[in-house]
Amino acid sequence: VAGDPVGSRLVQTMETGEMPPNGNRVPDEEFAKIRAWVAAGAQTETDENANLATLSGDAAAPAGAPPMAEVARATGNETVSFSRDIAPILAEGCFGCHVEADRPRGGLNMTSLVALIRGGDRGGAIVPGKGAESLLVMKLKGMGDGQRMPQGAPPLADELIAKIEKWIDEGATFDAEDPALSLRTLAAISKTSGMSNEELARHREELAVQKWELAFPGLQPTIETKPDFQVVGSLPEPVRNRVVSRVEAIVGQLKQQLQLDENEPLVSGTVIVYALEKQYDFNEFSRMVVGRPPAAGTVSFWNYDQVDASIALLVGEQFDGDVGDLALAHDFAAIHFASIARGVPRWFADAIGYVAGDRMLSKTQAVKNLRVAASATAGKLAGLDEIRNPRTNEAVAGLGGYVVFSRMLEGSSSLVRLRDTLASTGNFDEAIQKMFGTTVEKILPEKPKPNGRNR
Repeated sequence: VAGDPVGSRLVQTMETGEMPPNGNRVPDEEFAKIRAWVAAGAQTETDENANLATLSGDAAAPAGAPPMAEVARATGNETVSFSRDIAPILAEGCFGCHVEADRPRGGLNMTSLVALIRGGDRGGAIVPGKGAESLLVMKLKGMGDGQRMPQGAPPLADELIAKIEKWIDEGATFDAEDPALSLRTLAAISKTSGMSNEELARHREELAVQKWELAFPGLQPTIETKPDFQVVGSLPEPVRNRVVSRVEAIVGQLKQQLQLDENEPLVSGTVIVYALEKQYDFNEFSRMVVGRPPAAGTVSFWNYDQVDASIALLVGEQFDGDVGDLALAHDFAAIHFASIARGVPRWFADAIGYVAGDRMLSKTQAVKNLRVAASATAGKLAGLDEIRNPRTNEAVAGLGGYVVFSRMLEGSSSLVRLRDTLASTGNFDEAIQKMFGTTVEKILPEKPKPNGRNR
């Protein structure tokens, strides 16, 4: 648990001697380093999916075909699509053993394409251009040593294996935005891409019920449906009604600010709002659904990945004041901007969410506090490029981006122009170039390296 060594199972088992299971306790000096690393946020300066043995330099790289250095992008001439055709097959057929498995068999993690290409204990699982020679295909066919895959389940149909082989023959290319996305997410995105607004809303409601059951098994939620959102929770009716009213008011103000038709959904397919009354439930929902505890002091967090558009709210004392209004304005605006173009980074959606909240609630104490906190955060950045660095803490990156873009987006119509530009281009990089006449890299440049004469 990043930032919480006491609550981390890894630290607990080392401290008690339960792990390693051979009785050889981790030396105190090494254990102190691990504990300090977890306490500092469990950050990595390298690829978070990298093989630890290879990184340590204490073990030789796995034998076999070397993994590709990078994912090959689709050219448009392929007959097989990874996101549409291959991801759903592997996500279902390999789930639990290699996809989202705690201990992937043979060290082969297939949760994402990046992980699949990296390979496992026997080296690369695919040889681009040579499907028949790829370990993945051979194991699916039951060829070579070991058991046929998937183990303990019916074999894949011949036509599905042939499709995987054809994909590899065509170069094992990738045709979506982010090759680090999980196969299950890619499969879900492919499934929902052709849905109508109503179909996508129903799909998100079904997904919301599943997530609620994961966090609170046996507790049936109440769902309040509005045109722009659905509130999911187990709040008493008076509290639920108050939450619905507050959310409705903020969404209405945001639509006015962005000059959007009040009868059109703010986000296609609706936004799910999980309303949680207790801090413990808020934390537990975050741990179970997101995989990590919420940042200290937060009253909400949001997610958008086309399949899922959601906000989790802590409906406590703070929610009734300006803090709750600002959180709602930020989260809905962030999801809106993330949803209208391809490739919108999380930090940018967060930054624009803060800008929108600032404009809507400029005279409140919550916005005054936001400006002070953002200024202090930006002042601690080593360089502006840290804002767009994917390893930078999300909260830090969003606040830093808010400081920069709140100055660049001057005038009451600037947010509307940005929104329209993103929608018309459909691409983040193109929109930034068209809106500001330059690139993100030049807006947020790397800090110049000092030399002997210029510092």
